[in-house]
Amino acid sequence: MKKANFFNRHLIESDENYFEHFLFAFATAMWILFVGMVLTCHAICPFIFKFTASSNIKKINEVMQKRREKLMSKIAANASQSNLDKEDEGE
Repeated sequence: MKKANFFNRHLIESDENYFEHFLFAFATAMWILFVGMVLTCHAICPFIFKFTASSNIKKINEVMQKRREKLMSKIAANASQSNLDKEDEGE
């Protein structure tokens, strides 16, 4: 396992390599920019895209929450394993 430092700690915690993380972050950024364009169109013509932005924002939030829950469970599991390892060393 790589030693964590300022530049790779988040990737290690996320259990992703740079490319995997880049793809997800970039895709999410593009999705958010799309929602921004939809909202701009809706601001000009309120009769179009009535629910598109809000439904996409909800979907983005769901995706982010699921990823966060997955990450937090991995962190908790790693912390538990680390505590068990420390207890084994103390015996």
